[in-house]
Amino acid sequence: MTSLRALFTMACLLFGMQVAAQDQPQVQVTLSDAPYIVGQPITLRVKILVPTWMPKPPIYPNFEQPGLLVRLPEKSTHPISETVSGQTWSGTTRTYRIYPLEPASYRIPEQTISLTYADDKAQPVQVDLTVEPIEFQAVLPDGAGDMTAPVIIATGFSLEQELAETGHLAVGETVTRRVTAQIDGTTAILIPALISDLIETFDDPDTDNVPPLRAYPKDPTVEETEVAGILSGSRSEEITYLAQSGGEVTLPPIEMDWFNLTTGTIETARLTGVTFQIDEPPAPQMERRQVVILVLTSLVFLFVLIWLGSKVLPRLKKGVKTLVKRWHGSENYARLAVHRAIRSQSLDLLMGQLTLWCRHYPRLSATELLEFEKSMADIGRNSYGPKTDGTVSRGANSDHDWEEVAKQFKVLCRKAREHVRRAKAASALPELNQ
Repeated sequence: MTSLRALFTMACLLFGMQVAAQDQPQVQVTLSDAPYIVGQPITLRVKILVPTWMPKPPIYPNFEQPGLLVRLPEKSTHPISETVSGQTWSGTTRTYRIYPLEPASYRIPEQTISLTYADDKAQPVQVDLTVEPIEFQAVLPDGAGDMTAPVIIATGFSLEQELAETGHLAVGETVTRRVTAQIDGTTAILIPALISDLIETFDDPDTDNVPPLRAYPKDPTVEETEVAGILSGSRSEEITYLAQSGGEVTLPPIEMDWFNLTTGTIETARLTGVTFQIDEPPAPQMERRQVVILVLTSLVFLFVLIWLGSKVLPRLKKGVKTLVKRWHGSENYARLAVHRAIRSQSLDLLMGQLTLWCRHYPRLSATELLEFEKSMADIGRNSYGPKTDGTVSRGANSDHDWEEVAKQFKVLCRKAREHVRRAKAASALPELNQ
C-alpha cells in the first residue's frame, strides 16, 4: 500500500513538471536550406512563443560575428499565434539575413533573449531564453574556386565612370574621375575598392621630384535597395586630381572579375583609362621693380668680389708660394724626386736629387751608404766602363742594375727613418745624474 502511494506521488510530480515545462516560453531557431554561398543571404528565423501574452517586446540578439554581415529586412519582426497542447499561444518571430563574406566554417556562439510575459495571474515575469550555438559552412559556387579574394558573387555587376576625355591640362587645372559599381543579387558592401593606389601608377617625369598630379579622394558612397527580399546596390568613388607640374600621366584602366550566378561563369567588368599631357607653366615675367633690385644686387655682389680679390688675392698668392717652397724643401719631395730619377734611369739626375735628399739626414754614416753606393757604382761601370774588347761603353745600362738601385734606396730610407726615431727618443728621455 505504501509502495502504491509512493508511485502515485511520483507520477503526479512528473506530470506536474511536464505541465509546468509546457507552460514555459519557447524559442525556436531555423536556418534556410544549404548550400550557403559566399555573398548570398542565409535566412535565419527566431520564433518566440508564450502561453499568455508579452507586455513588452523581447530583446533579440544581433548574431553579429566576424566574417558575417547580418541584416534585418523590412518588417523583419511581426506577431504570431500558434496552438500548443490545445491552447493558443502568442509570440513574435524575427527574420535575419546573414551574408557570409568569405568561404569558411562559421559558428555563432550561444545567444540570450530577454523576455517579459504575463503568468496565469497576469503578473509580469522576466526570463532569459537561450539560443543554442549555430554552425554552418559557407562555400564558393562551382566554377568560382580559382577566384582571388575579395570574390564578387552576384546576378549582375557593372562599372561606369565619369571622366573628362581632354588631352591636355594646364598646371593648376583639375580633372575628376568618378567610378560607380552596380551590383544585383547581394549587398553592395561586398564591392571592394574601385580606385586603389592610383597615385602610384603615374608616369612621373621626376621634375623636381614633384608628381604631375596630386589626388584628393572623397569618401566612398555605398547605397542599397531591397525589392521582394532581393538586395542590390552601388558603390561610388570620386577622386579629383590637381595638375602640379608638366609631364604625361595616365589614369589606368580598371578591371574587376565577378561570378555570375545566373550563367555560372566568371565575367570581367572593365573601364578604359585616360592619358593626360600636362603643359609646362610659362615662366613668369619679372616686374620692373624686381629687375632693378636684381641689377643693383648683382652690382653690389660684383663690387664685393673685386674688393675681396684686391685684399685677399695677394695674401693668397703669397701663402701658396710659401706652401710650394716648403713642399720643395721637404724630405718627402726630395725622396719622390729620387724615385723619379731612378725610374727615368738617369744617373746624372739621380746624383743631383740624391744630394738634396741626403741633406735631410746628415747623420747617415759611410757604412750605411755603402750598399747603395755600390749599386750606383755598378750603374756607372756598366754605362761608362771599358768592355772586354777595350772599347768604352756609353749608355749601355741594365734594368737589373736600376732595380737593385731602387731596392737599396728603399733600404737606405728605412735606415734614415730609424735615425730620426732614435733621435726623437733620445731627446724625450730625462737627463741622468743631475
